[in-house]
Amino acid sequence: MKLSNFRFYQPKGKKFKTGFEVYDNPFLKDLREIIRKNMGVFEFANQFFYLHTDNNQDANDAKASLEVDRDILEQEFNDDPKLPPFSVKLVDQLINLLLKLYKLSYREYRKIRDLYIELIVLYWKTTPGNRAKVYQEPEIFYRRKKMFDKKKFSNSKCDVVHIDNKRNTFEMYECKTTMQAFLSDLSTDSRIEPEKEKKKTILRSKRKQNYMSAFFSLINNKVDNIVNSEIAYATLAPQCDLFIKGQNRNSIGCIKILTRENLSQAFLNL
Repeated sequence: MKLSNFRFYQPKGKKFKTGFEVYDNPFLKDLREIIRKNMGVFEFANQFFYLHTDNNQDANDAKASLEVDRDILEQEFNDDPKLPPFSVKLVDQLINLLLKLYKLSYREYRKIRDLYIELIVLYWKTTPGNRAKVYQEPEIFYRRKKMFDKKKFSNSKCDVVHIDNKRNTFEMYECKTTMQAFLSDLSTDSRIEPEKEKKKTILRSKRKQNYMSAFFSLINNKVDNIVNSEIAYATLAPQCDLFIKGQNRNSIGCIKILTRENLSQAFLNL
């Protein structure tokens, strides 16, 4: 099998993104422009979306709380000589932008929160240049045949797929704001789950893991011209929050987990 024979088809209305074009959502567009300017801003946004599961807080209280968080993060940056300068001015701009989220409905807020991690991965993978192509939730075919078409997980999709035929690169990322619920699904027997919707969620999570594992095996064993490959979960969760039954998880089976620390390192390398 050769990388050049793979075909990627987008859901209707989504095109592959290159350069800095990521989302049409005005808020996400403004957010992207701020977080790419300074690592302190990037870290502040990551922490915000990881910790704030809803937008129910009063806006004035939220502002005061965010300013305290800013001061704590600034001190952490000042105490670590390996980190770049912390921009209070840019973080204050970010805080003013984030406060707009408290005027949205809960559903609108959750949509933006869920998309934020995709925003990061898309920005990370589109920055290097125009030779690569980055797809959002594509259906993947080899020549004219849908991949794994006879498997139960054949209709699964991955959030971000990055392809560079000139550099023989295949990268696939499933984006998770947190990992705890997903990890719980994978360890739960759906047959004994009484709630119908929860049962569906568990089965969907397991199909996702099987889908990514199948691609990992395929890319590493059957595609003969791959030079660079990565298939991983990307999450805002810090490594310290991935302790499961006394063990720190950095992978699920053969699929690695890229934590907030990994994303921060990627930001530094841009």
